[in-house]
Amino acid sequence: MTIRNGSRIDIGAVGFSGNKAVAIASFFDPRDGNYDGKVNLLECMAGHIPNLALEQRAIMQIAEFASINSEVISRDADFAMNANHLFVKYGMELTVNAIYSWYIDRNIKSIGATFTRNGKKSMIKCIAVRKGLEHIVKNGILHP
Repeated sequence: MTIRNGSRIDIGAVGFSGNKAVAIASFFDPRDGNYDGKVNLLECMAGHIPNLALEQRAIMQIAEFASINSEVISRDADFAMNANHLFVKYGMELTVNAIYSWYIDRNIKSIGATFTRNGKKSMIKCIAVRKGLEHIVKNGILHP
């Protein structure tokens, strides 16, 4: 089912299996903030800002407009509640990314850097340790 935004532009679709919404897809590049089909310089620069989660933002916006679409609600009465959960999940992800970037990332980098002192093989260890610690810390914040 095609979903339109407030400007009546088709921005995405919700896929159904029977009467249950199971998929959300965007028709636009996640960086295309005004849905004109082109990513201008400003949108391109904004797309390079870390931790914006633009793909999730695009899906969340489609879910928001779908949650007020009468055809979607008539097929899946729980869709509005699921859209609210997506919104909260998106907000939590942005918050966790901000906390991680501001307070924790430097410490993880320094721990990973201790493994790079022994040559090129250690760079792989550094990346593995850093990504592993990043995953553990972010999951620890989200699921204490």
